[in-house]
Amino acid sequence: MWTDSFYILWSLFFLSLSSGLLGSFLILRRNAMVTDAISHAVLPGVVLAFLLFGGRSSEWALLGALIFAAFCILLIEFFTEKLKFKNDAAIGMVFTAFFALGVLMVSVFSSSVDLDLDCVIYGEAAYIPFDTVTIFKNEIPRAFVMGLIILSFLLIFLTFFYPQLKLTSFDPLFANSIGLSVKKWYYILMISTAAIVVLALELIGVVLVVAFLVAIPALAWLLSHSFRHLFFYCTVISATITGGGYLLARWSDANIAGSIVLVLGTLWVIVLFLGYRFGSNRGANQLH
Repeated sequence: MWTDSFYILWSLFFLSLSSGLLGSFLILRRNAMVTDAISHAVLPGVVLAFLLFGGRSSEWALLGALIFAAFCILLIEFFTEKLKFKNDAAIGMVFTAFFALGVLMVSVFSSSVDLDLDCVIYGEAAYIPFDTVTIFKNEIPRAFVMGLIILSFLLIFLTFFYPQLKLTSFDPLFANSIGLSVKKWYYILMISTAAIVVLALELIGVVLVVAFLVAIPALAWLLSHSFRHLFFYCTVISATITGGGYLLARWSDANIAGSIVLVLGTLWVIVLFLGYRFGSNRGANQLH
């Protein structure tokens, strides 16, 4: 039993920390709600990968998700830049259409696809120990392995390309003037978001992953003195909500993902109350 809890907790921590680190740049770019579009748009790609390759291979699911995520981003840009739609209107049209297509595909091909619609939407982290891969003759949960790989790649990526990401996020005009492609780094962030959403499908679902990608870094903004401090607070918040949410779920026999997001919302209320109570609204001002 403790082994199952170990893998569940660490898998959720990997997901929440990856989401917080990546979401920090998305919030800085004022692109936070694009994550909502991507989290819903990848569903048809995941279902299509399962249909074509007949299994729960994370590699093919990731490929399908990345293709549809790229298509979603290009469509949003087409509506906003070519047709002059408002950004929020374009996001609303694209993600609802893609998500509806994904729901329809799951419903129609439910006998052929090993995907449960409720699990896709809400997630069920309690099933993490049952879907395993063999590594050095040991059965390791797929979500744990995939989460560790995604977080490791993200940390390596941030280590080497942090200056470029920071500059294109803080001052895109200056970045363009010195030859940095703002759009290229934007696409990299969006594709990375799609990879995290694939991991989130079976852990917390496509709905609650938005809370991880937006609420965790936004809460870290309220607490941070600088952009580098943001990563430290994302780590602390991720560990707190993962442990607290899991204990709450075990105590109340409730959905683990929902319990984690509830703990995250409670932290938001506490931080906002203490901030306004003692006059420290610096972080809130930074968000505007």
